[in-house]
Amino acid sequence: MHATGKPSEWNLGKKFGEIADTYDCFRPDYPGEISSRILGAIAPHHRLVDLRMGTGKMARGFLGEFDGIVGVGPDAAMAQKLRKLEPRIQVRIATAEEIVFPAASVDLVTIGHALHWMDPRPHCRA
Repeated sequence: MHATGKPSEWNLGKKFGEIADTYDCFRPDYPGEISSRILGAIAPHHRLVDLRMGTGKMARGFLGEFDGIVGVGPDAAMAQKLRKLEPRIQVRIATAEEIVFPAASVDLVTIGHALHWMDPRPHCRA
């Protein structure tokens, strides 16, 4: 997808919710070394926000390391799957572009394999 695509194209990822169980089964976990390296580079570890969280594969790798983890995604079915898999993760149904947190309230923002589902225009400068 290119930055010139229509905004409706960025919501195609919502279709994964129709197969949330299959998605979670076949989507590979992230290697533990990723979370270890990230944790060693940041402090404190109060709040993590995982954008386009899917079924929480990235966020689940940080359980026990943060006081709170918030998963953000637009698909209600994927959010429900994550709630069943891991009730310790707070889930918000929204896009990355819609979600707002107070300044300095988040220590780490993660985006697994999902940056291509986000609207790049607010972050790109001509």
